[in-house]
Amino acid sequence: MRERVGFLCLALLFMTNRQIMCEEQLAGTVERAATWLAGQQHPKTRLIRSFSGTLDKNAVTYDQAIAIIALAHAGRLKNAERCANAMLALRDADLRAWADAYDWATTEVTTPAYAAGPNGWMGMALLTLHRLTGETRYLAAAEEAAQFLQSLQDNSGGPADGSIKGGYIEIRRPDERAAKSDPDAVTVERRPFNWTSTEHCADAMALFSALHKLTGEEEYPTDAARILGWLNNQMWDRVAQNYRPGYSNNATREISQFSERLDSQTWTALAASASGMRIDINNGLPWIDSYRCRAEHAGQRLTGFAKVTLGVRATPSIWTEGTAGYVLAARRRNHKPDSIAELLDSLRKTQQQDGSVPYSIGVSCPDVTEHFTASDLVVCTFESHPNCLGGSVGVYGNSEPYWEAIESASFGVPYSWYYEPEKPGWKRENVHTGFQSFRLVNGTKMSRANNGWASLGIDLGPQEGKRTKPLDVRPLQFLEFWGKTENAAGARVKVLFRDSHTRSTMPQSEVAPDPPVIGGTWQRHRVELQRISRRVDLQKLVHVGLAFGKNVGNEEGTVIYVDDFAFIAPPGDQTQRFRKEMPAVMPLHWPYGSVAGTAWLIFAELDLNPFECR
Repeated sequence: MRERVGFLCLALLFMTNRQIMCEEQLAGTVERAATWLAGQQHPKTRLIRSFSGTLDKNAVTYDQAIAIIALAHAGRLKNAERCANAMLALRDADLRAWADAYDWATTEVTTPAYAAGPNGWMGMALLTLHRLTGETRYLAAAEEAAQFLQSLQDNSGGPADGSIKGGYIEIRRPDERAAKSDPDAVTVERRPFNWTSTEHCADAMALFSALHKLTGEEEYPTDAARILGWLNNQMWDRVAQNYRPGYSNNATREISQFSERLDSQTWTALAASASGMRIDINNGLPWIDSYRCRAEHAGQRLTGFAKVTLGVRATPSIWTEGTAGYVLAARRRNHKPDSIAELLDSLRKTQQQDGSVPYSIGVSCPDVTEHFTASDLVVCTFESHPNCLGGSVGVYGNSEPYWEAIESASFGVPYSWYYEPEKPGWKRENVHTGFQSFRLVNGTKMSRANNGWASLGIDLGPQEGKRTKPLDVRPLQFLEFWGKTENAAGARVKVLFRDSHTRSTMPQSEVAPDPPVIGGTWQRHRVELQRISRRVDLQKLVHVGLAFGKNVGNEEGTVIYVDDFAFIAPPGDQTQRFRKEMPAVMPLHWPYGSVAGTAWLIFAELDLNPFECR
C-alpha cells in the first residue's frame, strides 16, 4: 500500500512539474514575442513597424490593430494604448477611417487606400482597449469605424445584399488649372474599389457583433446577420466545400480567383464563434486540410499552411500568421485536435532569438538562386519590393496609361509594373526566373499625353534622408539583365547610370545593350562597367535604369519584359562577398520579423480569439 501511495505521489509530482514547465514555456514564448512587438514601436510616432530585418518602414494598419490586441493581453497595455492613440490622430477627417499603411517614422500615408478589413480590425482593437481600460473614446472611435463599414454595406436586395464592399482608393493627379500658380498642386479623388472580400466581411461581422454586446444597439446584429447570410448563401461553394474569397467585380458579381484561401476558411469560423449568432457558419477547415505542407527551417522540419493555396505560387512554405489562425479556428470547431499540438510546436520553432516570428519561410524560386554565383551582386529579381538591395523600383515618363483606364479594365490591359501570376493574362514564358518579371509598356492608347520618353528606374540602395545610399561596384565587371519583347520587330532600350555626386535625377550615362535590339526570346544583355567609368563614379553608384520610350525608337504599344538585374563578377572570382542563402520572395519566403506572425503566435499561445474584442 505504501509503495502504491508513493508511486501516486511521484506521478502527481511529475505531472505538476510538467505543468509548471509548460506554463513557463508559454510565458517565455509570449513574453519574448511581446517584448519584440514593443521594441518595434517608434519612440516618437508610437507606430509599430510591420517588419524588422528589412528596409521596409511601413506601419500597416492591420498590423497596428493586431499588435494592440496582442500587447494588451500580453501585459503591455501602455504600449497598446500609445499605438492606439497615435492611430486615432491619423484617421482621415472626412471618412473617419484609416489608410491601409503609414510611414513608421513620419506618419505619412504610404498606401492611399481605405479598405474595409483594416478598419474593421482597428475597430476591434479599440473595443479591446475600451473593455480593458474603460476609456469611452475608444468605444466612440470603434463605433465610427463601424459606421464606415455600414456605409459600404450592399443594400441592393439582390445576391450581394449584406456584403461589405472593398472600400476606396485615393487618386492624386496634377491640378492642371492650378499648375501656373502652384506647380505642386494636385487634385484628390476617392473612388470605390470594385471588389468585395470574404475576409473583410468576416472582420465587419465580428465588429458589429462585439458592438452589439457592448451597446445593445439592434442595428449591429441585423447587419452582422446579413453579412453571415451573404457568406453562407453566396460565398460557400457547395461542391468544393469551402468559402470563396469574394467578388472580383461587384458589378458583375464575378467570383474572385484569388489564390489565397486559408483566411477565408479560418476567419469566417473565428468571427462566427465570436459573434454568438445562432445561425451556424459553414466549415471550410476539412477542405483546407489537404493543403497542409512541410518545410525546412533552421534544420528543423515544420508543419503548417502556405499563404498561397492555389496556382503556380503554391509551393511548400509555412505562413505563420495563417497557421496560427488555423490553430485557433480548429480548437473552436474541435477539428482534428490531435494535429493542433504539432502545428503549434512548429510555430514555436519559428520564433527567433529576439522573440519575433518570421512572416513566411520555405523553399521558393530556387532557379533564381541557382542562376547567379556567390560572387555576383543581385539587384532585382522583381519577386518582392523593395529590391534585393533595399531600393525602390519605379516607372517614369509621360507615356504611361492613366489610372482610370487601368482600373476600368480590371488590370487586364498592359501597363508598366510588376508582372505577377495573379494578374489576368500572366504567362510563365514572360518570366525569366521565379514567378515575376517587370513589364514595360511604351505609351498605349490609354495615355493622355505622349511626348516620347519613359524609363524604368532602380535605386541601388535604401533612402538615407533624401538621398539614396551609394553602392561600390568597382570589384564587378558587368551590369546584366535579361529581356524579351512581344514586338515582332524587336525593341530597343538604353541602360541608364547615375552616381551620388549629381543632384539631378537625370542619368549621367546612357549605353545601348549588346545586342542593341531585344528579341522575342529571353536574351542576356550586359554593359561592361569600364565603359562608363569615366562618366560615372563606380564607387558611389546610386541608380540604374532602362529607357524604353519613343525617345529610343520604340513604337507605341511596344511591350518589353525584363528580369534578373545583377552586377556580375569577373570570371574566376571565387569570393563569397555577396552570397545569399535564398532571395526574399513575398509571400513565400519572407524571413523577416513580422508583426502579423508574432501577434498571432501570442493569440495561439493564449488561445485568444482576437475577434472577440475581450
